Amino acid sequence: MIVEAANGPTLPEADAILERRDIVVIPDILANAGGVTASYFEWAQSRQGFAWEGDLVAERLRRVMSAAFDAVVGAGPRDLKVTPRRRRCGGSGSRGWGRRWR
Repeated sequence: MIVEAANGPTLPEADAILERRDIVVIPDILANAGGVTASYFEWAQSRQGFAWEGDLVAERLRRVMSAAFDAVVGAGPRDLKVTPRRRRCGGSGSRGWGRRWR
């Protein structure tokens, strides 16, 4: 298993090689999402002017990350042979730079 901890550390051309070797790649957008989401929660608390309880932060983060994981790793029928890395780009295999993420 490879976890893309940096932004875009592997090229799309590597997908075929990694797939042939049955190496699962957790895409950068998913690997880094927890820290980004927690930062957003901190910003939201600051804007609201009060701190959330730690259990509330943990539960919200768990829900967001579970949904993100399901959307990237568990999305789509397996017979399409779309890797998690390609799913994060909408299945195109491109890096997705400049795309508008929804």
